[in-house]
Amino acid sequence: MEQVLLIRYDEIHLKGLNRPFFERKLIEGIKHSLSGLNATVHKEQGRIFVYGIAAEDRDEAVDRLTRVFGVHSISPAVGVEKDWNTIVAAARDITEK
Repeated sequence: MEQVLLIRYDEIHLKGLNRPFFERKLIEGIKHSLSGLNATVHKEQGRIFVYGIAAEDRDEAVDRLTRVFGVHSISPAVGVEKDWNTIVAAARDITEK
């Protein structure tokens, strides 16, 4: 189970044919804001995922990300394999904490 930050973005999806340009700029801004924190950024299905941030750096990362233009919300998440039993085990682990 890997700790992840899930980023949802705002108005840039309304730009029509310029959408890929604005998404790239947003990802560049996110990467720049997280420099020095050893983060990896991926875009999948209209969401941006940030991997590799140490637990002690998570609050700092969220604070930096809130200042990036276009970021609508940031949520903690976990990455698990696409296997039902793994998903159930991760959900149980989270709810027991």
